[in-house]
Amino acid sequence: TGAGDGVSGGVCTLPPGDVAVVRIRYTPPQKHRNGRIVDDTVMFGELVINYTNEEEQRIELEAHVKHAEVKAGLDELDFGDVHIEDTATLTVPLANHASVETRWRLAHAPKALLGGTRRS
Repeated sequence: TGAGDGVSGGVCTLPPGDVAVVRIRYTPPQKHRNGRIVDDTVMFGELVINYTNEEEQRIELEAHVKHAEVKAGLDELDFGDVHIEDTATLTVPLANHASVETRWRLAHAPKALLGGTRRS
């Protein structure tokens, strides 16, 4: 008893022939989640089972940390000449090339005018 009850480090009993289902959660380190490190990586660890007779069993853990990546089907978006009172629309295919679900949002990041002229 005690297996899967959410108590970490408690003594559990497992009768012969029984099976205990436990959930093990892995959360990548903060430096991967906040974007400071953007390279995919493999992380290793161990699950240690300590028996009451002071023996232990080690099970290797491995996590492949993947970063999301959305790519636009175009390298540049050119709206062409747009009258000051008009709008222009482009259709841009976006694809998830990562092996993990990608959550994203679009944001406009204005840049300085290049070679623009002002009319008076």
